[in-house]
Amino acid sequence: DKLPMAARHAYTNGMPLGAAATASSSNESSSRPAANGNNKRPIHELTEEEQLQAAIRASMQGGDNEDVGVDEKPSAAAAANSNDNATSDEMNANGNDDESKPSAFEQEILSMEVGDEPTPGQNVARVQIRMPDGKRLVRKFGGESPVKIIYAFVAQQQQSNNEEAESVKAFELKAKFPPQDLFASIDDSISSCGLNGEAINVIWK
Repeated sequence: DKLPMAARHAYTNGMPLGAAATASSSNESSSRPAANGNNKRPIHELTEEEQLQAAIRASMQGGDNEDVGVDEKPSAAAAANSNDNATSDEMNANGNDDESKPSAFEQEILSMEVGDEPTPGQNVARVQIRMPDGKRLVRKFGGESPVKIIYAFVAQQQQSNNEEAESVKAFELKAKFPPQDLFASIDDSISSCGLNGEAINVIWK
């Protein structure tokens, strides 16, 4: 009575019991639902025995890295880092654009009317301008003209040497000893600053 159904049927039909047992095992195996490889559970939900079996299967398959429940989506931290890098690149690009634009002071001295040298007999200030490349320019200005006009002269000299440039290189003017930055006296007259006969050095910033 305890024989499987297939075995009893085989016994009734004269089939050997060994073949009947094999047929019964085959029928029971075929009746089981096939494992769905796509229905993987997260590894933390598996029992220790199931985790061990998964590790054995992976090693038998030649070391495939097909871990159970592995999430291939980028982490939130990685996504945030990527966004920060993109924002940083945009800021750097915008910063470079801002640097290429002339400042308000640069625009002022580039558009300032320098005029011709004054004629002898007037209040004339003669200065020697030393450029960073070693070139020396001797120029006469009206003594009552502001020091700013010397800045305008140097900036416009740069622009005339490179007409395609949208802006000029930032510079400082220093004179006397010890060297004094003339920017603090930019609105004072050339004569009141004692620059008549002085050598003025142009220094790139």
